[in-house]
Amino acid sequence: MRDKVNAGLLALFLGAFGLQKFYLRKPAQGVLYVLFSWTFIPMIASFIEAIRIFSMTDDQFDDRYNTVFHDQLENLRALRNNGRITQDQFDAQRHALTQLQ
Repeated sequence: MRDKVNAGLLALFLGAFGLQKFYLRKPAQGVLYVLFSWTFIPMIASFIEAIRIFSMTDDQFDDRYNTVFHDQLENLRALRNNGRITQDQFDAQRHALTQLQ
């Protein structure tokens, strides 16, 4: 399972080489970043991407980049929104799902 903070830090500090793209399972885009790393274009794009990643909520990040657990997370969110589990229970079960990866 991909972590939002790790992805944002990779984009911020090593984004000129596209490492965040490889981390987020987008290798074709990562290769483009590497090919154009001699220009400033990937550096600027990765800085903007870092801001975008850090401004996402955890749920938005999971929906976009952690699609493997998307259905399980949606079920947990539904239980939380319906009042069947508390926020603490949601956080604990979400953490347990991330440990499976």
